[in-house]
Amino acid sequence: MIPAICGLIVGYLFGSVPFSWIAAKLVKGIDIRNYGSGTVSATMIGILISKPLAVLVGCLDVFKALIPVYISRREFTGINIVVYAVGIGVLLGHNWPIWLNFHGGRGVSVILGSLIILFPIGAVYLLLALGLGKIFKAGAIFVLLALGSMPLLVYLFKKPPTVGWFTLAIFLICMIKRIEANREPLPARDKKGVILRRIFLDRDTEDYYFWIHRRK
Repeated sequence: MIPAICGLIVGYLFGSVPFSWIAAKLVKGIDIRNYGSGTVSATMIGILISKPLAVLVGCLDVFKALIPVYISRREFTGINIVVYAVGIGVLLGHNWPIWLNFHGGRGVSVILGSLIILFPIGAVYLLLALGLGKIFKAGAIFVLLALGSMPLLVYLFKKPPTVGWFTLAIFLICMIKRIEANREPLPARDKKGVILRRIFLDRDTEDYYFWIHRRK
């Protein structure tokens, strides 16, 4: 149990490095949390600054999960729970970084980094969902479907139960983050509609352009 807790803490510290926030501060001198969706993400970097920088930040987010998960898997081959604890910790750190008052991203990049090591087929599956989401302009829905069906994919490919529990955990964490939405207050009216839009569209409004280009 103690190694798993240590793995969770180490993973959290890796995941909590806010590359998107740092990039926005260094390049444009702004706090990324005050723009658009308010997420500390490569997506907002692409909208506010540039696509090339967004690619760089996205890769850094992938590697901040991939590296600690890879190292823990190599060092703790006989204690699988430590490896998965690191992966969960990275996701928690990315979504709720202590350095930014627990205001973070949605975790897709770090999930991808962990899956590359722990469930490569799942990583390909998630990339396919991201690609389809880009084509059909429905990224939030395709990511939701991919993460929600990931445990079934684990079962179909006859992977160990720990992999299935890991994919279920990351799905639930992402759902909590979407609903919590960095503590964005719910409106006085249409609370149910906003919660449903957060779950399925990952935003509060029907108008994507307004949501992504607003200033808090």
